[in-house]
Amino acid sequence: AIVVSCARSYAPVEHIFDTQPGELQIIRNIGNTCQAHDGVVGSCEFAIALAEAKGELPHAIVILGNSRNDIIEEAVRRTLIASDRASDSPPPHEFKGNADTYSKLALIDQVLISAKDALLQQPHGSYQKLCTLTAKLNAFHTIETILTTSRFLFDYVAAMRIMLVAAYFDVDTGKVSFLGEHPSMAELLATPPAAETVRTASDPPVPAEEALAAMYAGNKRYGAGRGGMEKSKGPDTSLLVKLSEGGQNPESIVLGCADSRAPIEILFDVRPGDLFVLRNAGNTCSSGKSDMIGSLEYAISNLHTKLLVVT
Repeated sequence: AIVVSCARSYAPVEHIFDTQPGELQIIRNIGNTCQAHDGVVGSCEFAIALAEAKGELPHAIVILGNSRNDIIEEAVRRTLIASDRASDSPPPHEFKGNADTYSKLALIDQVLISAKDALLQQPHGSYQKLCTLTAKLNAFHTIETILTTSRFLFDYVAAMRIMLVAAYFDVDTGKVSFLGEHPSMAELLATPPAAETVRTASDPPVPAEEALAAMYAGNKRYGAGRGGMEKSKGPDTSLLVKLSEGGQNPESIVLGCADSRAPIEILFDVRPGDLFVLRNAGNTCSSGKSDMIGSLEYAISNLHTKLLVVT
């Protein structure tokens, strides 16, 4: 299984589930939240693509919330204060961390959605009960984000090839409560997210680590004879307008040999426009004033591409 858990969990995830190293694939960040195209979604996509290429597809993705979560607690504290229940929230000297520091974290805004929902469900709930409920709702919100933004993961879940479930780890007791699928799973699977066909200039730059992971997974698919997983569909009218107005925004730059036996895009099993490909004989650069160097400088400075691969 793939487990998405909090980076500040109080125990290694392998110990929580009594597994051996390597039996679980662990993805950790603060608050186990995610957004479209972020590292959590990209890491899940990479893990599944790589496992698929090896014929070892995991059975489930588990979104694991936990108690004593700083981000959850601060979101609940803010929600109580905004609802005229400041007296029910911990005073500043009892809260872990500096309130001024937490006020600047945009990450908390993502969790506020779940904290507000928790207060609606339990308007008279205590601070601790609201924290517990918020952590559980936040796990479900992460599932919702995954299914509404990642067509790649959506297709696996919709085809029942992978289960996507929420769970809650009680730090004090050591017990994990499996919460199951999203309560509105049927509705979420009724409308697939739009499949991305081409990256446009309006898309944000891809971090180098994510771009490299995508290329690695794509090449694994190609080498295993499973290329073509990223086949694109015809772009819609709005996408064509974006392309004509702003161009594309590649994930990576690849300097390859002109005598390569296969198109670079096929070698890494990517979509059109995902790579900024430069090719010459021997993939060499003669001097700092060469056209090849100039092209690389353009891609890095104007397109803000974060990864350069020489192959």
